[in-house]
Amino acid sequence: MIILVLGGIGLFLLGMILMTDGLKAIAGPSLNKVLTRLTNRPILGIFSGAFITALVQSSSVTTLMTIGFVSAGLLTFAQTLGVIMGINLGTTSTGWIVSQIGFRVNVSAMAFPLVAVGTAAKMFGNGKASYSGSALAGFGLIFLGISTMQTGMADLSQQYDPASFPSGGVWGNLLLVGIGVAMTVVMQSSSAAMATTLAALFTNAIALDQAAALVIGQNVGTTVKAVIAAIGTTIAAKQTAIAHIMFNLVTAIVALLLLPYLIQMMEMLRDQFFWEEATTLAAFHTVFNVLGVIIFFPLTGVISTTIQRVMPDLGPQLTRHLDSKLVRIYSAAIEAARQATLDVAKVMISLSYQELTGKVKTKAAQDQLQVASLALAETRRFLADVRPEEGVKLDQQRHVSVFHAIDHLWQLEEALNEAGQSGVAMQAETCKEAYSELVDVFEQVIPLVESGDLDLAAKKMGEKSRQIADIRRNQRREVLDNTAKFQINADLALLELEAMRWLDRLGYHIWRTINHLRQEGVSESEEHERQILDEKTEKVTEFEQYGGEERMKVF
Repeated sequence: MIILVLGGIGLFLLGMILMTDGLKAIAGPSLNKVLTRLTNRPILGIFSGAFITALVQSSSVTTLMTIGFVSAGLLTFAQTLGVIMGINLGTTSTGWIVSQIGFRVNVSAMAFPLVAVGTAAKMFGNGKASYSGSALAGFGLIFLGISTMQTGMADLSQQYDPASFPSGGVWGNLLLVGIGVAMTVVMQSSSAAMATTLAALFTNAIALDQAAALVIGQNVGTTVKAVIAAIGTTIAAKQTAIAHIMFNLVTAIVALLLLPYLIQMMEMLRDQFFWEEATTLAAFHTVFNVLGVIIFFPLTGVISTTIQRVMPDLGPQLTRHLDSKLVRIYSAAIEAARQATLDVAKVMISLSYQELTGKVKTKAAQDQLQVASLALAETRRFLADVRPEEGVKLDQQRHVSVFHAIDHLWQLEEALNEAGQSGVAMQAETCKEAYSELVDVFEQVIPLVESGDLDLAAKKMGEKSRQIADIRRNQRREVLDNTAKFQINADLALLELEAMRWLDRLGYHIWRTINHLRQEGVSESEEHERQILDEKTEKVTEFEQYGGEERMKVF
């Protein structure tokens, strides 16, 4: 009988892994969007956390996603508080599925066809068909596990009297809570622990009040993975783990204090609606988690502020999102690199403006530029360790875009290290128009980049970059003509042409950087257009550097 119970738990866990992996692969990018876009307000965070957890049937997956995204900077710590509450609500769906389907349907008749069809789809299908096969086979194994656990628990109930287990009183309930925590930790799944408890209750191996105390402990046990996931990560991720522990512990304490009254209420509902014991336990699980949300929801602002004060983020700001653990979570890793590159870009764009207008001392600018350069190098190393996931086209596109942005920032750094160009650009009459246009667009674009409106910033910078390129080409002809007529000194002409090219490069690389750092990255069609423009720009630059300068030597 013990072997049957353990085997049933094993089948259930294997089914959960297969089903969760399949569902994640099918809906991964969509889940990321739900989690990151529906979290602006705590109520939306609750909805997205509950939805994703119920969909993939794993609170651990949603918790790890949340911690990963907050490490990557995709979510703020404040946004995760709603998600955490939603995760606890979503995990109660397992109890309802098991109690309403697992114990009411001939699971063997359902499970074997699901496993057969799912395995065939996994073996012979491709892409989503293969992932759907994993989900189907996993679903079938879950029900086989439930059936096996039922059989084992039925035998167990004949050997042990529920009265022999601890029940009632503070110490008895605490012991059961501890057993519930241990079940979740050992099984590494609160869903499996819940299914085991439901099977024991269904076969009368334990009583309702004992099962309720076990479920409270299992709810607390889900925090262990959050703690493990947060070790060695960013401060924001640690703050999220602390909030997760706080919510589950407070909810458990409230549930324990109100346990006799909640059990009495559940029994009244059971008698009124003719529920089975398993349904009553599933309802209890949902009710005390809803109670936790009701208590916590009005306090999200206070909790967020308190945790951030107790555990402030004092680390390097430019690379705060780069967490080596994120390398295993592709979408989160790409977002972390994008956020870090964007932070570096903000510094370098600001330095470009200050350099352009002469508002920064050379030593201070060099210090800031060195910090930005080191952060950029660290981001590049981090990104080099990230491995693409099959079928995630948008993330792969963003992956390439971040590399492009880093490349343009390296070239922008080279431009900023060219001493004296800003002085010539400010004073030369030939640079006056381009200089004025660039200063004007910087004053518009910097606030947009700081606020996160990269689409509009890229549009404005792109328009101005093209305009400055046209001005440079026209001015170049004029300078060369005037040099040929001995109206401009050849050395001065070379300086002015180089300053014009410097202005053009400044605007161009900043435009391309912003464009590549947009949330969606740069599409293939857009990139093709940019490559054509790059080729034209390179040809013009070569002509100026060689043909132009050779002509200068004649004069």
